[in-house]
Amino acid sequence: MSIVAICFHRYEFVSYFPPVRFGEFLLGMTAALDLREGHAVRMPISATVSVIALAALVARRLPQPEIDVVLALPFLLFLLAAASQDVQGSRGVLNHRWVVYAGEVSYCFYLVHELTIVNVVHLLAASDRACAVLALAVSCMAAIVLHHPVEVPCRQMVNRKLATRVLVRPIQ
Repeated sequence: MSIVAICFHRYEFVSYFPPVRFGEFLLGMTAALDLREGHAVRMPISATVSVIALAALVARRLPQPEIDVVLALPFLLFLLAAASQDVQGSRGVLNHRWVVYAGEVSYCFYLVHELTIVNVVHLLAASDRACAVLALAVSCMAAIVLHHPVEVPCRQMVNRKLATRVLVRPIQ
């Protein structure tokens, strides 16, 4: 989360405001370009998980916008370490079949998760942990259900239409 959220104490507005999230986007793009240029993270995955755990312990004591600030870099470090393993050709975390599948359905997850969270919290008077587990499970199932009969056929249709209009074939 951005420093703007912290300064204005308007997390509910700021969390959805794209210009405020630009810093996170820029951080991710810079890291990706750095990785592409050959600058690999040489930290073991287990060490990055330890850094995330330590940051999570610190973040538990903070209000919402600050949590995002504290956790952004440790999660980026984990992703870069995992991506570095892949780039170096070793069998890393991101090569597992279930992780690849999760990546394939992630766009559908993105589309349904917020709606699911809002409705689960609204419909249930359960604990935060129970709501979180149920919202995650329902979001995952909805993403899988949408991915196969909707996203895959639509992507194939768009790719076919693009392939007839451009000289370069789209990546499949």
